[in-house]
Amino acid sequence: MLMRDLLALDEVTGADELRPLRKTTVKEVQSLLDDVDGLRGRLADIHKSVLADLKEEEEKEKQRKEAEAEEEEAKQKQKEEEEDAAAAADDDDEPVEEDLDEESVDSVDWSTLKLDPEFH
Repeated sequence: MLMRDLLALDEVTGADELRPLRKTTVKEVQSLLDDVDGLRGRLADIHKSVLADLKEEEEKEKQRKEAEAEEEEAKQKQKEEEEDAAAAADDDDEPVEEDLDEESVDSVDWSTLKLDPEFH
């Protein structure tokens, strides 16, 4: 748009009194174009910086998610191991019906068994 204005000013012809006004206006437009070019460069630098920060944040997020997944996997594995250990302990504590046949019960010396009586 500024370039079009500059081209339009180049086409202005006429009296000598328009020449200084045209010259001043051309300088103003060129100054504005220089400002736009400078801002364009700054904007490009900011854009690069933002992209680098975004990439860094994405990498951190990826590492965080991987760490969380590993931690969850470790917790799940530990829970399964604890459940397996508890199940194994429960299996050891439960009497097996095969071991309690009548012959083994009859062969126990019940007089050596000491139990405190409970009264309700």
